[in-house]
Amino acid sequence: MAQKVFYYRFNKIDSCALIIAVMFFCGVYYGITQSFYWALFALEILFWCIKHLLRHKCAVITDKYIKLDHSAPLAWKDVKTAKFKIVSMLFESKKLLVLIPKPGIKYHYSFLQKHNGVFGAFPIPLYGILSPQDEKEIISLVKKYVKK
Repeated sequence: MAQKVFYYRFNKIDSCALIIAVMFFCGVYYGITQSFYWALFALEILFWCIKHLLRHKCAVITDKYIKLDHSAPLAWKDVKTAKFKIVSMLFESKKLLVLIPKPGIKYHYSFLQKHNGVFGAFPIPLYGILSPQDEKEIISLVKKYVKK
């Protein structure tokens, strides 16, 4: 199998911060306060464009490894198992597919992987920021490559 790349897919109108910035921008402010809100509004527009106009990789899957986000590739032979996990995030339950590595593997963990709490070091989100087709395909590929 050639390299398969999966991208995050964000809802275009989910930026509450942008709406709040617009509310402040539309208000009547004077002097330094008005300049601050103009700058805040410009930053919000910039961050919205970065989030929604650029493509952000979720996973890269090949026959030899899986690479999640910006982390180092994890070889399939180093994955002990994969399991579904439900975590609470912002008072909502979110579904994840978590890859459990074998103990003692040599892997360069990023800061977020070391401090990812209940998510684990290798979580794959299954709560709507990937397309439903991509979620199904990732699950089938993980089942194919992870030996139980």
